[in-house]
Amino acid sequence: MESSFNFGTLQDYSLLLEEVLPHLKNTYKSIDLRIACVLYEGKWHNLFTLIRFTNDDVSLLDKQLTKKPQLSQLGKGVNFRIFFRHLSLTEFEELTTDLIKGSIKADDTTIQYEPSDIKKFSVHLSHRSTASGNSPAFFTTSQTKSNIPDKWNNFYDSVKSDVIPLGCEDAFEAIKHFFDYSDYGRSSNYDLAIAAPVYGKVEEMKLEIRKARITVRYHKNLNGLYLHYKRYNQLQSSDIQQVCVFAQNEGITKNEGDFNIWQIEADDLDLSGQSYENFACEAELFSKPLNSLISDLSRLVTELIAEKKMLETNPLAKIFAKFCPIDQFTKMLVNPTNVGISNFKLSETDNFERVTQWLFSLHGFQGIWLGKDYEKITDARKRTDESVDLLCYSEKEKALALVNCKTSVPDEKHIDLAKNLANKISQDVKDLGIRVVPIIVSSKPCQTIKNVGLKVGVDIIDVDDIQRIVSKIYEGPPTPGLLLRTIRTSSTIGA
Repeated sequence: MESSFNFGTLQDYSLLLEEVLPHLKNTYKSIDLRIACVLYEGKWHNLFTLIRFTNDDVSLLDKQLTKKPQLSQLGKGVNFRIFFRHLSLTEFEELTTDLIKGSIKADDTTIQYEPSDIKKFSVHLSHRSTASGNSPAFFTTSQTKSNIPDKWNNFYDSVKSDVIPLGCEDAFEAIKHFFDYSDYGRSSNYDLAIAAPVYGKVEEMKLEIRKARITVRYHKNLNGLYLHYKRYNQLQSSDIQQVCVFAQNEGITKNEGDFNIWQIEADDLDLSGQSYENFACEAELFSKPLNSLISDLSRLVTELIAEKKMLETNPLAKIFAKFCPIDQFTKMLVNPTNVGISNFKLSETDNFERVTQWLFSLHGFQGIWLGKDYEKITDARKRTDESVDLLCYSEKEKALALVNCKTSVPDEKHIDLAKNLANKISQDVKDLGIRVVPIIVSSKPCQTIKNVGLKVGVDIIDVDDIQRIVSKIYEGPPTPGLLLRTIRTSSTIGA
C-alpha cells in the first residue's frame, strides 16, 4: 500500500534502559556478564564490565565456556582477573541491586564498583556483531567511571605477569580480546557497558526495473514492525519520493527457529526512460512501540545500475589513504592529544579542527578552516561576537554547516553560542534557499549533552559517532547528504 509518509516527523526522544527492556524482554534468554578487575590497595576494583543481553540460553553459554578451559584460569590472576558469569533474565534485578550497592561477587572475589543504577542509563545505537550476525544493537555506557584507569600507571607493571602469558600487551588489550569488544581502550572514560541486539534488520534488497524484493529478519517476539521503502533521484532534490509502508502482516513470513524471515515485494519503481545510476532506494525497519529506537538502524541504501546494485568507490578517499592511512586518520580524530607523529607542529586544538575539515571534505563539502585568527565575527565597533572553527558548504544539499570543534565535552554555553551564530548567519542567506546547520564535533563521548543540543537544533557528534562515520567512508560513495543524515541520526539516538 502506498502512503505519503514523512520521514522527518518521527518523534525524537531519549530512551532509558528501563524503558527499552520491557519491549524486548521476550527476545532475550540470558545475560553474558564479563568482568575485568585489578587489585589495588588490597581490594579488587572493577576495570571494565560488559553486560551483554543475548538470545542464547544459559546452558549454551556455559557449554561454549567449557570448550575453552583456559578461560577459567583468567579468574586466578594475582593482580588482574577476568570473570565470566552467565545469568538468567530473572537474575537481572539482583545484578542491578548489586551495582547500586557498589559490589559484585564473582567466584570467591568481591569486586568494588562506583554505585550506579544501570536502569537509568540512556540508550543509543550501534552496529555491532551479535550472536545472530551483524545485527543492529542498542548500546549504553555508564555516565561515571571509577578512578582506576586514572591510576593505571601506578599498577601497570604489576599486572604484566598476569596478562603477558595471555598473549596480550596489557589489561586493555586483554579486555578487547576476551570480551570480544574492540571499542574499549586505555582512553575510554567509562568502566561499564551494556549491549544488546535489536533483533531486527533489513537483510537484503534485490532490485529490478519496476520492483524491489526486500528481505527482513527479525526475532519472532518483536511486534508492531513496519517497513518503509522509498526511492528517489539523487541528482534532483525536488524529485518526489515514492514511499511504500508495509505492516508486519503483509508479504510472506516464514519461521526459522527464534527468527522470522519477512519477504516483501515493492513494485512502485517506475524508472523507464531514466538513467538508473542516479536513483537510490532505501528500506527502513521501524518498531512502533520503540519508534526512534529502530528507525534508522536497519537502513539499506542501494544504488541502481539497471538490474543490480552499484557500489561506487570514493576516489578522493582512496588517494587520501595513501597519504594518511585510515587508522592514522581515525587516531587523529578520536585522540588528538596523541597523534603519534613525530615533529607534529600543530596544537591539539588546531589538529582536531584540521582533520575534522578533512572528514567533511571527504563527504563532498567545500570546507574552510578559519583557525584561531579568523574564527570571530566582529561588528563595526570591533566587538567579538560568536565564533566558528569550520565553514562547510554543500551546493547539492544547499546546506551550510557551521562546525565548532571541541577536544572536551561541550556544555550548554557552547550550544547557545552555536545556535545564536546559526540564527545570525541564517538571516544572511535566507533569500538564497540555504539552510544553516550548527554542528559541534567533540573527540570525547557526549551522550548526556546531545539531547540538550537536539532540543535547540544543534547537532553534536562525539567520538563514537566519528569512528562510525570514518569506518563507512571507504564502503561506498559518501555524500554531504549522507553525512548530514548520519549526524542527525547520531544526535537523535545517542542522546
